[in-house]
Amino acid sequence: MSRHLAPLHLAQLGGTPAPPPPGHVAVYAAQDGTLHQQTSDGAAAPVTASRVARTSADIIVTPNQPSAPLPGLQLDLVPGLQRVSAFLPLQAVGGRVATDVSLAGPGASLIFATSQLIYATQGSHYVHATNAYGPILDGSYWIYPAGLIHLKLDAVVDAVEPGTVALVSTVHRERYVYDMTPEQDLNDWNGADAAINPIEAPARSPGGSMHVLAYGDADAVAWQTGDVNGGRWRFEAWLYSDTGWAQAGLRMTWWNWEDANTQVGENSDIRPLPAGQWTRFALEVEQPATATDVRLNIGLWGAVPADTVFYIDDVVFEEITGQLKVPAGSLMVASPL
Repeated sequence: MSRHLAPLHLAQLGGTPAPPPPGHVAVYAAQDGTLHQQTSDGAAAPVTASRVARTSADIIVTPNQPSAPLPGLQLDLVPGLQRVSAFLPLQAVGGRVATDVSLAGPGASLIFATSQLIYATQGSHYVHATNAYGPILDGSYWIYPAGLIHLKLDAVVDAVEPGTVALVSTVHRERYVYDMTPEQDLNDWNGADAAINPIEAPARSPGGSMHVLAYGDADAVAWQTGDVNGGRWRFEAWLYSDTGWAQAGLRMTWWNWEDANTQVGENSDIRPLPAGQWTRFALEVEQPATATDVRLNIGLWGAVPADTVFYIDDVVFEEITGQLKVPAGSLMVASPL
C-alpha cells in the first residue's frame, strides 16, 4: 500500500485575532493561508524570510563628513518583531581614527541590544543602546593605525512601521584646538623660561590669547607634550609682538619614550615675527616611524631679553590622513521573530 504526503495547510481563522499582551507577538494563519504576526499595538504583517546584505568591495569612509549609511549595508523591515545583526571589521588606514557606528532604523521599541567586540588589534571602544527613534544601537570606537576590530551588533526590535534599517558611520580624526580663552584655561601648557597666562587682549579671535612673559637670556617658549599614533600631522599657531623678533615660531620634537626617552626627529617653522601684526606659523609633517610622543613648542628663540612680552592664539594640532576602511564581506541580517 502506497502513502502520499498531503500539502501542509494551516488552520485558517475567520479574522485577525485580538492583539497579544505587551511584549508578546502573536503568530497566526491568515485567511489566505499565509503565516502572519501581530504585535501588541495591533499591527499585523506577513511573516517574511530573513534578509541579508553583504558588501562585495571595501568601503572607505572619509572623516568629518555628515553621518551616512554604509553603502550596501541597508535592509528593508516590515512591522513586527525583528532581530537585526551585523558583522563587520573596521580598520584604520593612514592614522588613528574615531568612528561611531550606529544601527539605525524606523520607529521602534527596543527589546534588547548588544555589541560584542569579537577581535581587536590596536583599538578600543564603548557602546550604548537607546530606546528612541533613529539609532537602535550606537557604538564609538578608537582604532589605531593598521589596527583592526571585528564587531558584532545585535538587536531585537519591535518595528512599528515599515522602513529601512542601516549601518551608519561617522569618522573623526584627532584634532586639538586651543583658542586661549580664559574659560579654556591653559592647563595643557607650560612655560619654558617664561610665564604664561590667559589674557583678553590683544587677541586674534574673540575670547582672548596666551600672554607670554620672558624670564630673559634664553628661548621663551610655551610647550606641551602628547602621545601620537602614526599618520601626518598639522601644527599651527598665530603669534603677536609689539616689537617683533628675529626668530619666532614653532618647533616639534619627536620622542620614543619606550626607548630611554630618545629623540627621534624634529621639525620647525622658525622665521622673523613682524612687529605689531598677528602672524601664522605652520607645519605639516609625517610622524617618524618610531615616535611615540611629540613635544609642541611655540615661542621666541635665542637670547630673549627679560620682560619681553608676546602673545599666542588659535593653536591647532591635528592628524590629517586617517581614514576608516570597512573591508568587503561585511554582513547584515534582518530576521522576523
